[in-house]
Amino acid sequence: MLKDNNTIYVRGKSKEVYVYEITSNYINQKYAKYKSIIEASQLQKIARGTISIYIDTNIPFRGKLYNSKPIIDLKETFKLVKIVSNDFKLNSNIAQ
Repeated sequence: MLKDNNTIYVRGKSKEVYVYEITSNYINQKYAKYKSIIEASQLQKIARGTISIYIDTNIPFRGKLYNSKPIIDLKETFKLVKIVSNDFKLNSNIAQ
């Protein structure tokens, strides 16, 4: 499952964003917390739509993970990221 279907978005209510840096070996336990997708997009200098696409998917974008809740188990999440990355071949930009 890529997105947490239990997370309910209420129109007009801000969604907090937790941004974690991810390397090839681990997820950094320190994170940046933003009050909303708009604030995160302005300070991370990426489009709101991009954050909306990647949030809660365990798919990194430019070396960062975007979540609507803090990550509880960094090691388990890192394993999931590696599985998803291998499934989607995210490190390859060559058409097959």
